[in-house]
Amino acid sequence: MFVRVISGRRLRLLGWTAALLAAAAALLLLPRAAAAGVSRGLSLCAAVLIPSLFPFLILSGFFVRSGLCAALARPLRPVTMALFGLPGCCAPAILLAFVGGYPTGAAAVGELYKQGLINEAQARRMLRFCVCAGPAFLVGAVGADMLGSPRYGWLLYAAHAAAALLIGIGINYQF
Repeated sequence: MFVRVISGRRLRLLGWTAALLAAAAALLLLPRAAAAGVSRGLSLCAAVLIPSLFPFLILSGFFVRSGLCAALARPLRPVTMALFGLPGCCAPAILLAFVGGYPTGAAAVGELYKQGLINEAQARRMLRFCVCAGPAFLVGAVGADMLGSPRYGWLLYAAHAAAALLIGIGINYQF
């Protein structure tokens, strides 16, 4: 008589496997509901997410690879160093994060890292506070479409931007 003890890791794996099988069974048992959900998700993506995010992703890649990024970095270098303790080349990426939202900021940080303008530690620090949603998404999609007023979207954007700034400043000064 041997009693086998199941480890926590195996128990979690068993739970995830059961959840995956249940989801697959639901898709097979309710194909119309699954198709309607996929259709609604894709239409929402096409109507809201792509128009509000895609142009900024293209803009960030162009901006960082062109000389515009370096030209904007020079006058903003003292502010970037004083507030965030980061090199001046990070200023345009931070601005892009606030204008275009998280995917744009992350793409700009990735480009700076690929070009060797910042090191891994600086990229990680930037990604901690380049996380706010962009105004196009918050004002247009959330404020106007979901909440019924662009003013609510601007209020949400102000909260996101203030939180990101406080996190960025806090990381630098270690409050």
